[in-house]
Formats: sequence, C-alpha cells, structure tokens
Amino acid sequence: MVGYSDQSTFFRATHCWFGESPGEYRARVTAGHGREMLRRSASKLGRRHP
Repeated sequence: MVGYSDQSTFFRATHCWFGESPGEYRARVTAGHGREMLRRSASKLGRRHP
C-alpha cells in the first residue's frame, strides 16, 4: 500500500486523486494497456485495430 498506515487511508487518497477506487483504477489502466498492446501487435502485422 505504498507506505500508508491502513487500507482505508489508501482507499480515500486514491479516490481523491483519481476519482475512483483502487480496483476501478487498476481495471481501467490494465484494460487500456491491453488495448494498446493489441494496437501495437496489429500495426506490426500491417493491420489496423480500433
């Protein structure tokens, strides 16, 4: 938890910074990463991916 004394403090700080829970942030970031990897793979093959 990156130096926070307890989970609730980390949750509140994350919600304040990003406007979403740590789990929502993680899901959004990892989903975006997956789409980016698909785009890169498709472009290497000469294909277009949305």
